[in-house]
Amino acid sequence: MISEGYNITRLIYDYSFNFSINYLLYYCHLTSLDQSL
Repeated sequence: MISEGYNITRLIYDYSFNFSINYLLYYCHLTSLDQSL
């Protein structure tokens, strides 16, 4: 029961963490494109 809840929380945390990293990379990519233009 506890390990199940822990796994779900870990999954949600990993997903949100990966989403944040991808968003930051995408944002940096956009800003670098703006600077090159």
